[in-house]
Amino acid sequence: KGTYVEEVYNEAFERGWKLFHWTFQENPFIPDRSKVIEEVCKENGVKEDSAFIQREYFGRMDAYDDEALVFHDYKTIEDIDAIKSQPVWSHAYIGVDYGFEDKAAVVSIVADERLKRAYIVKSWSEAKQPPSRICKEVQEQREWLQNTFRISHQIAVICDTNEKGISYEMYSTYKIPNVYNAYKYNKDMAIDQLAEWLRAGTVMVSKKAESVIEDLDSTMFVRDEETDKILHEIDDDIYHPNSAFALLYASRQFAFDCMGLKELNKTAKEIIENVHQEIT
Repeated sequence: KGTYVEEVYNEAFERGWKLFHWTFQENPFIPDRSKVIEEVCKENGVKEDSAFIQREYFGRMDAYDDEALVFHDYKTIEDIDAIKSQPVWSHAYIGVDYGFEDKAAVVSIVADERLKRAYIVKSWSEAKQPPSRICKEVQEQREWLQNTFRISHQIAVICDTNEKGISYEMYSTYKIPNVYNAYKYNKDMAIDQLAEWLRAGTVMVSKKAESVIEDLDSTMFVRDEETDKILHEIDDDIYHPNSAFALLYASRQFAFDCMGLKELNKTAKEIIENVHQEIT
């Protein structure tokens, strides 16, 4: 869903390109085609209306592989005006993913320990950004959170651990307080935990957090090439979810602070002066 291939397919005629399309049923060289479909369905444990059959045998571009989506049925809010009236939020987090060859991402969340709920209120994601641009985005989102919501605890910046030098630069050069290295163990459990919260509405997404929504719509589990079974592993070859990973890092701290799930999530580790020695 949302790929360049789909865009080209849907806009071919508008672009003045030729589009050729046919289905399995129109192949004159395969006898008894209905029986073939029955056998394939039986072999794969699916029905004829499944996305797999509709996509592979009937050529439907909109037959999305929803079964393999990592984040199903997430809940959204139109804008943040409805939650601005909350008297005070106990916590706010900024998740940061550095991206490397992919996109960097910064995602802001407000959360409340009493309500046991969180809202994804802002996101940014761009490809091949220098450390200075990422740090500037964190600064801007942090100031925006302070000016938009009343938050009782200090805003925590939860960073990917793959570039500790950038995290230290936030702390030392840009004077951003409360910068932490994310807790990244038990990743599969954390992904399932976040997916469940999104499905249940424990964590909700502002429709203006567009890069997060794009990731939630596009992140897939791997399918076994031989059996077509879904494996519990994100398929980076199809799509790499930077904003969702930034969200994931922040969600672990939300789990620790607000949801009482301290054993599996642990707290992030703060960037302090002696980190400089480790980096250099």
